[in-house]
Amino acid sequence: MTELVGNAAIENAAIQYVIAYETAQGRTAIDTRGKGAPADVKSDSRIIEVKAFGRSARGQDLWLEARQVAEAELNPDFWVYVVDNVRQGDPVKFGLRLLGGELLAKLVASSMTGPISSLARGRRSASGSLRTYLQPASAARPAHSSI
Repeated sequence: MTELVGNAAIENAAIQYVIAYETAQGRTAIDTRGKGAPADVKSDSRIIEVKAFGRSARGQDLWLEARQVAEAELNPDFWVYVVDNVRQGDPVKFGLRLLGGELLAKLVASSMTGPISSLARGRRSASGSLRTYLQPASAARPAHSSI
């Protein structure tokens, strides 16, 4: 597998991966980048912001735009999907963590002074151990032939 070069290639691969994941879950997903949406993917009732990392997301800050923070606080259908290990190019080796609903709203509320840096580190915050809430999606990986 060829290593991906550049942020655009990494982001595109992560978006394709999330769309394939959502499809595997029985949801219809579309890429909403560049269409004025508050996030990258619309999947049935979910609005999904995809955070793509070329290498491991562990220890990395997780920034949200102001309108994404507002969406996370008010909309229980807003999700952040963290896709990491993308640069190496093989979707089988991508990592996927899902954050959404009331948990995401609480995490955003507890980190209003900066990035949601605790998400990737698994450190304790006002909402408890975040490692408990990071949901690996490995049980239902998308079909990789389409990515």
